[in-house]
Amino acid sequence: GLREYLQDKCEPPVYVSDRRFTKCVTFLQVAAFANGAKEVSEYDCLLLQFVLGQRAEDGDKVLDYVLDNISSDPAILQNELALIGLFGRSLRVLASAGSSDGGASSGRDDLIAELSELKENLLSSKNRFESDLHGGFPKLR
Repeated sequence: GLREYLQDKCEPPVYVSDRRFTKCVTFLQVAAFANGAKEVSEYDCLLLQFVLGQRAEDGDKVLDYVLDNISSDPAILQNELALIGLFGRSLRVLASAGSSDGGASSGRDDLIAELSELKENLLSSKNRFESDLHGGFPKLR
């Protein structure tokens, strides 16, 4: 987790005491509640950069860890790979459209169906992201 990363993988190591870590959990719960949420989301963890560590540069290490974990969502990788695959197939369909081959129409229809499915997946991810953020990034009030 975050604590092990800060102590074992950062140079110089960032020590976080049990007491501070417990206070950070409470801090995240209060921040989430103040923003109208019933539970802490991964985006609330962006606030940890301001409370963990003793030096100013320690906040950057915390932020890097949190952003890496947010961006490692498997759905993001799946959508990225789908876009790359669709791009390659689009190029093949366009290339075959130049020839008088009748398979271009079938390939185009398959491509349109896959694009529609990807669009739905991306909209679902966007809606989940917006609901997690409750209209904006967490703010301290």
